[in-house]
Amino acid sequence: MKNFLRYLLCASSVLFSALSWADVYKCTGDGGAPTFVDSNTKANYKNCQLIMRNNGSQAASNKQQNLTPSNFPKVDKQTQNQRDDKRKTILMAELETEQKALALAKNQHTDSDIEMHQKNIQLLQKEIDALK
Repeated sequence: MKNFLRYLLCASSVLFSALSWADVYKCTGDGGAPTFVDSNTKANYKNCQLIMRNNGSQAASNKQQNLTPSNFPKVDKQTQNQRDDKRKTILMAELETEQKALALAKNQHTDSDIEMHQKNIQLLQKEIDALK
């Protein structure tokens, strides 16, 4: 009986959540605080902007705001590659330093330092792998 009630509760929540899809608006509420409302209640607020359509996609006006401005600084490919190479060199040097510090911490049997250096090595390796 309990399983049936759980199933019924889950099924009804899925059904009602599917019916609750609506356009989402960002409006200015009392005191200037941003408020998110649906199309039925947006009339109670001012300066409402559509931010999400009922199918889950972003509104076109919101997408246009995310475009890169025409005067945004751009870097040529060669300069970017040089910057990436320099960053990789720095990360490799930091990795080598951390590996030496880990070896020293293991010799001194300081568990807290060992854990810290191992975590730093993992994070540095993750950064280096992301560059490839």
